[in-house]
Amino acid sequence: MRLQPRSPALPYTAVVVEEAPRRGAFGEGRPKRRLARHPDERRWETAAAIFRLRVEGLRSHEIRRLLESDPARHPVDGSWTIARVDGLLANPKLTGYQVYNRRATRNGYRWNPVSEWVWSPSPVHPAVVSPDQWRDAQLVTAALKAPRSGLDRVREAAQARGLGMRVVRSSADHVLYGVGDLQFAVRRGDLPDSAADAIITQIGAGR
Repeated sequence: MRLQPRSPALPYTAVVVEEAPRRGAFGEGRPKRRLARHPDERRWETAAAIFRLRVEGLRSHEIRRLLESDPARHPVDGSWTIARVDGLLANPKLTGYQVYNRRATRNGYRWNPVSEWVWSPSPVHPAVVSPDQWRDAQLVTAALKAPRSGLDRVREAAQARGLGMRVVRSSADHVLYGVGDLQFAVRRGDLPDSAADAIITQIGAGR
Protein backbone atom coordinates (compact mmCIF):
# COMPACT_ATOMS: atom_id res chain seq x y z
CA MET A 1 0.00 0.00 0.00
CA ARG A 2 1.31 3.45 -0.93
CA LEU A 3 -0.03 6.76 0.30
CA GLN A 4 -1.08 9.11 -2.47
CA PRO A 5 0.80 12.42 -2.48
CA ARG A 6 -1.22 15.24 -0.99
CA SER A 7 -1.53 18.82 -2.07
CA PRO A 8 0.72 21.23 -0.16
CA ALA A 9 -0.69 22.68 3.06
CA LEU A 10 -2.54 26.01 2.85
CA PRO A 11 0.42 28.44 3.09
CA TYR A 12 2.61 26.55 0.60
CA THR A 13 2.93 25.70 -3.05
CA ALA A 14 5.16 23.01 -4.55
CA VAL A 15 7.93 24.07 -6.93
CA VAL A 16 10.20 21.85 -9.03
CA VAL A 17 13.87 21.71 -8.05
CA GLU A 18 15.38 21.92 -11.52
CA GLU A 19 18.94 21.05 -10.48
CA ALA A 20 17.92 17.86 -8.65
CA PRO A 21 18.46 14.57 -10.56
CA ARG A 22 15.34 12.66 -11.54
CA ARG A 23 15.78 9.10 -10.41
CA GLY A 24 13.24 6.36 -10.86
CA ALA A 25 13.09 2.59 -10.83
CA PHE A 26 12.45 2.53 -14.58
CA GLY A 27 14.34 5.36 -16.20
CA GLU A 28 13.68 9.00 -15.48
CA GLY A 29 11.55 9.55 -12.39
CA ARG A 30 9.35 12.35 -11.20
CA PRO A 31 10.97 15.76 -10.66
CA LYS A 32 11.91 16.59 -7.10
CA ARG A 33 9.75 19.24 -5.52
CA ARG A 34 10.06 21.45 -2.48
CA LEU A 35 7.66 23.64 -0.57
CA ALA A 36 7.72 27.37 -1.20
CA ARG A 37 5.73 30.24 0.23
CA HIS A 38 2.38 30.58 -1.52
CA PRO A 39 2.16 33.73 -3.66
CA ASP A 40 -1.17 34.62 -2.00
CA GLU A 41 0.05 36.31 1.19
CA ARG A 42 -3.39 35.91 2.78
CA ARG A 43 -2.86 32.15 3.02
CA TRP A 44 0.38 32.63 4.94
CA GLU A 45 -1.19 35.14 7.31
CA THR A 46 -4.19 32.85 7.84
CA ALA A 47 -2.00 29.89 8.78
CA ALA A 48 -0.09 32.04 11.28
CA ALA A 49 -3.38 33.36 12.70
CA ILE A 50 -4.69 29.82 13.24
CA PHE A 51 -1.70 29.01 15.45
CA ARG A 52 -2.03 32.28 17.34
CA LEU A 53 -5.72 31.66 18.01
CA ARG A 54 -5.05 28.13 19.24
CA VAL A 55 -2.36 29.29 21.66
CA GLU A 56 -4.88 31.86 22.92
CA GLY A 57 -7.13 28.92 23.80
CA LEU A 58 -9.71 28.92 21.00
CA ARG A 59 -11.22 25.58 20.03
CA SER A 60 -11.24 24.35 16.45
CA HIS A 61 -14.91 25.15 15.84
CA GLU A 62 -14.34 28.70 17.11
CA ILE A 63 -11.35 29.16 14.80
CA ARG A 64 -13.33 27.77 11.87
CA ARG A 65 -16.17 30.19 12.56
CA LEU A 66 -13.78 33.16 12.57
CA LEU A 67 -12.21 32.06 9.29
CA GLU A 68 -15.59 31.51 7.65
CA SER A 69 -16.76 34.95 8.75
CA ASP A 70 -14.18 36.69 6.54
CA PRO A 71 -13.57 34.62 3.37
CA ALA A 72 -11.90 37.52 1.58
CA ARG A 73 -9.23 37.63 4.26
CA HIS A 74 -8.96 33.88 4.79
CA PRO A 75 -9.13 32.12 1.40
CA VAL A 76 -9.15 28.34 1.19
CA ASP A 77 -9.60 25.69 -1.49
CA GLY A 78 -13.08 24.35 -0.79
CA SER A 79 -14.39 25.31 2.63
CA TRP A 80 -13.12 25.69 6.17
CA THR A 81 -13.76 22.59 8.26
CA ILE A 82 -12.70 21.51 11.74
CA ALA A 83 -10.62 18.75 10.15
CA ARG A 84 -8.78 21.29 8.00
CA VAL A 85 -8.05 23.51 11.01
CA ASP A 86 -6.86 20.53 13.06
CA GLY A 87 -4.72 19.29 10.17
CA LEU A 88 -2.88 22.59 9.84
CA LEU A 89 -2.29 22.85 13.58
CA ALA A 90 -0.90 19.31 13.76
CA ASN A 91 1.30 19.59 10.66
CA PRO A 92 4.96 19.87 11.77
CA LYS A 93 6.04 20.95 8.29
CA LEU A 94 4.77 24.44 9.08
CA THR A 95 7.91 24.79 11.23
CA GLY A 96 10.02 24.71 8.06
CA TYR A 97 11.48 21.29 8.90
CA GLN A 98 10.95 18.06 7.04
CA VAL A 99 9.62 15.37 9.36
CA TYR A 100 9.94 11.65 8.69
CA ASN A 101 8.52 8.51 10.30
CA ARG A 102 5.23 10.18 11.16
CA ARG A 103 3.38 7.03 10.12
CA ALA A 104 4.17 3.38 10.80
CA THR A 105 4.30 1.67 7.39
CA ARG A 106 4.11 -1.77 9.01
CA ASN A 107 1.10 -0.92 11.14
CA GLY A 108 -1.54 0.17 8.68
CA TYR A 109 -0.02 3.64 8.26
CA ARG A 110 -1.08 4.65 11.75
CA TRP A 111 0.45 7.74 13.32
CA ASN A 112 3.61 7.19 15.33
CA PRO A 113 4.13 9.00 18.66
CA VAL A 114 5.79 12.40 18.24
CA SER A 115 8.79 11.04 20.16
CA GLU A 116 9.47 8.68 17.23
CA TRP A 117 9.38 11.33 14.52
CA VAL A 118 12.65 12.18 12.78
CA TRP A 119 13.21 15.87 12.10
CA SER A 120 15.59 17.18 9.45
CA PRO A 121 18.80 18.71 10.89
CA SER A 122 17.81 22.18 9.66
CA PRO A 123 14.85 23.93 7.99
CA VAL A 124 14.27 22.99 4.34
CA HIS A 125 11.48 25.44 3.43
CA PRO A 126 9.97 28.70 4.80
CA ALA A 127 8.50 28.42 8.30
CA VAL A 128 5.09 29.73 9.36
CA VAL A 129 5.86 29.14 13.05
CA SER A 130 8.92 28.16 15.06
CA PRO A 131 9.25 24.64 16.51
CA ASP A 132 8.57 26.08 19.97
CA GLN A 133 5.39 27.80 18.75
CA TRP A 134 4.27 24.56 17.10
CA ARG A 135 4.85 22.62 20.33
CA ASP A 136 2.96 25.26 22.33
CA ALA A 137 -0.03 24.78 20.02
CA GLN A 138 0.11 21.00 20.52
CA LEU A 139 0.09 21.44 24.30
CA VAL A 140 -2.97 23.70 24.12
CA THR A 141 -4.69 21.24 21.77
CA ALA A 142 -4.07 18.39 24.23
CA ALA A 143 -5.46 20.47 27.09
CA LEU A 144 -8.58 21.39 25.10
CA LYS A 145 -9.23 17.73 24.33
CA ALA A 146 -8.91 16.66 27.96
CA PRO A 147 -12.17 15.70 29.73
CA ARG A 148 -14.04 18.74 31.06
CA SER A 149 -15.81 18.93 34.38
CA GLY A 150 -19.41 20.04 34.73
CA LEU A 151 -18.30 23.38 36.16
CA ASP A 152 -15.93 23.91 33.22
CA ARG A 153 -18.81 23.34 30.80
CA VAL A 154 -21.02 25.83 32.66
CA ARG A 155 -18.20 28.38 32.73
CA GLU A 156 -17.67 28.00 28.96
CA ALA A 157 -21.41 28.39 28.31
CA ALA A 158 -21.41 31.58 30.37
CA GLN A 159 -18.37 32.96 28.55
CA ALA A 160 -20.03 32.20 25.20
CA ARG A 161 -22.80 34.62 26.22
CA GLY A 162 -20.34 37.22 27.47
CA LEU A 163 -20.98 36.41 31.13
CA GLY A 164 -18.65 35.53 33.96
CA MET A 165 -19.18 32.88 36.62
CA ARG A 166 -18.63 34.12 40.16
CA VAL A 167 -18.75 32.68 43.67
CA VAL A 168 -21.59 34.32 45.63
CA ARG A 169 -20.87 32.55 48.91
CA SER A 170 -19.68 29.19 50.15
CA SER A 171 -19.94 26.86 53.11
CA ALA A 172 -18.18 23.71 54.20
CA ASP A 173 -20.42 21.60 51.96
CA HIS A 174 -21.69 23.84 49.14
CA VAL A 175 -20.67 26.71 46.87
CA LEU A 176 -23.24 29.18 45.52
CA TYR A 177 -22.30 30.38 42.04
CA GLY A 178 -23.76 33.22 40.01
CA VAL A 179 -23.98 33.72 36.25
CA GLY A 180 -25.75 36.95 35.42
CA ASP A 181 -29.03 36.88 37.36
CA LEU A 182 -28.91 33.10 37.71
CA GLN A 183 -27.62 31.52 40.92
CA PHE A 184 -27.08 27.83 41.62
CA ALA A 185 -25.65 25.85 44.52
CA VAL A 186 -23.14 23.05 43.95
CA ARG A 187 -22.02 20.47 46.46
CA ARG A 188 -18.26 20.69 46.85
CA GLY A 189 -16.67 18.45 44.27
CA ASP A 190 -17.67 18.08 40.65
CA LEU A 191 -21.01 19.13 39.18
CA PRO A 192 -22.92 16.12 37.72
CA ASP A 193 -23.46 16.25 33.95
CA SER A 194 -27.25 16.24 34.31
CA ALA A 195 -27.14 19.27 36.60
CA ALA A 196 -24.63 21.02 34.33
CA ASP A 197 -26.91 20.42 31.32
CA ALA A 198 -29.86 21.98 33.16
CA ILE A 199 -27.84 25.05 34.17
CA ILE A 200 -26.44 25.47 30.65
CA THR A 201 -30.00 25.34 29.29
CA GLN A 202 -31.02 28.11 31.69
CA ILE A 203 -28.00 30.21 30.70
CA GLY A 204 -28.88 29.74 27.03
CA ALA A 205 -32.46 30.81 27.71
CA GLY A 206 -31.21 33.98 29.37
CA ARG A 207 -32.64 33.13 32.76
